[in-house]
Amino acid sequence: MPRTKKSATVQEVQEPFPVLRLPPEIRNSIWRYAVVKEGDVIVEKHRCRSLGLRIPASRLRSGCELRLHREDDQRRLASTLAVAFTCRQVYLEVTLIYYCENTFYLPDRHETTTEFVRAIGSEKAASILSIRLGNTNPDCYHLDKKLAYFPCLKRLELLKNPYMMYPYNRSCCLVCISAVISYVQKHPTTVSICEGEVWGLQEWIYEAGRMRKLRELYEANAS
Repeated sequence: MPRTKKSATVQEVQEPFPVLRLPPEIRNSIWRYAVVKEGDVIVEKHRCRSLGLRIPASRLRSGCELRLHREDDQRRLASTLAVAFTCRQVYLEVTLIYYCENTFYLPDRHETTTEFVRAIGSEKAASILSIRLGNTNPDCYHLDKKLAYFPCLKRLELLKNPYMMYPYNRSCCLVCISAVISYVQKHPTTVSICEGEVWGLQEWIYEAGRMRKLRELYEANAS
């Protein structure tokens, strides 16, 4: 008998992705190996190396989500999250581990952080538990807005920029410290770190007072 073609309207039942047959704990180990980095995930805009131009989000491979990873730009590698786009179930499992278990280094430019949060969504931003950030002038004045994007942090590290130690930049450093104090007061379970040392609320308050006195002394001598 002649073979008959299948109707285009009839959809074949798809087999589940083989890895999804594994127990959840084994799958999580696989995803963790694939997407959890030893170092920080550096959040910055994707660039085209050949042109040196910023690529709009609509042109990126992952659709409306920005590929904000330095290694993608430098080595032309696929996104760390490429495995997440296999299917919806994998996406949900992988992205949860990716955002919960990596440490994200936020750029000095507040606009980039804003675009990053807009790209991944507030729900994924809230799942980020560990960040490191600098205090470079003038974007330190937006630090309180940056921290507001991440309400569930377990680890917050502030890197002192050497230039902040100059007298005319102490006001900027004080703004950064004040933003951290405000966050720690609202989120007492967050472990805050300054230059590798764990600081409690009292250490931050002491540092703020010290910076304030140094600034006042500098202003008095300058006048």
